[in-house]
Amino acid sequence: MSPEPVAALEALLFASPEPLPRERLAELLPELSAEELAAALAALRARYASPQSGLMLDEVAGGFRLGLPILLLIAGVVIWLKRRKR
Repeated sequence: MSPEPVAALEALLFASPEPLPRERLAELLPELSAEELAAALAALRARYASPQSGLMLDEVAGGFRLGLPILLLIAGVVIWLKRRKR
């Protein structure tokens, strides 16, 4: 798959304040077939599965969103608390 559909999907998920259902993604990306949309979602999931990634593709509330892995959230809170004590 070329990088363009994956980048377009990533941009939509980044910009959306709420999870986007597959049906809405299909409406927003009409040039993609159902199979191509599924492949783009799988490509994003694989990209964010790396331990070096600060993001993850989360399926929640009937849709997809970009989020932070729980360990990264915990680390962020710990750093914030340490800086706050200074």
